[in-house]
Amino acid sequence: MITFGAFISMSFLGMSRTFLGTALPAIRSSLDLSILQAGTLPVLLQLGFSIAVFFGGPLSDVFKKSSILVIGCFMMGVSFIFFAYLNWFWISLLWIILIGIGGGLIESSSNPLLIQLYPGRESTMMNFHHFFFAVGSLIGPLVMGLLLSSSIPWQWGYIGFGLFVLIIFLFLLSQKVNSVKSGGGFERKILWFGRLNTFTTSQHRPVLLK
Repeated sequence: MITFGAFISMSFLGMSRTFLGTALPAIRSSLDLSILQAGTLPVLLQLGFSIAVFFGGPLSDVFKKSSILVIGCFMMGVSFIFFAYLNWFWISLLWIILIGIGGGLIESSSNPLLIQLYPGRESTMMNFHHFFFAVGSLIGPLVMGLLLSSSIPWQWGYIGFGLFVLIIFLFLLSQKVNSVKSGGGFERKILWFGRLNTFTTSQHRPVLLK
């Protein structure tokens, strides 16, 4: 089930990349921003994302990839909500950076996580994984555009999006807790089967007579 969470979190990453562009005129109007100030928001979003992607790879080699994925979802969800609530430009810069960092952690942890879970099927899983990113990128502007055209403030779109990301955070967290309680669950069964297969193969290995 953690694969499902990784796919959905990747689609939310795609939505986060396109939400801002659609909502930027409304954000600029509500916060009374200049063109330069408004342009700073997508720059800092990409900066936070780039920093997290750069350091996320080494972190994924040191810490559990699923844990980094959970942290990324939590950071993105909380940051989306606070970005919508606080109407002060300088504080908004902090939250937009954290949104980018959360997305970068999702990107840099979910890719190696799926590669680790599906050895021999890496290319297929990466194609599926980034397909969900593309779907999220398409859905993001449609959702925000529909809200704005219905005279719904952009803040509600960000709050709703943040809540959905936090739901995925709780889902992934519950999967980690269940995995610990079951002593490894599915992964332990796979390891046990592999050891059993190795043992039976060695028992039936032909003996060469000299």
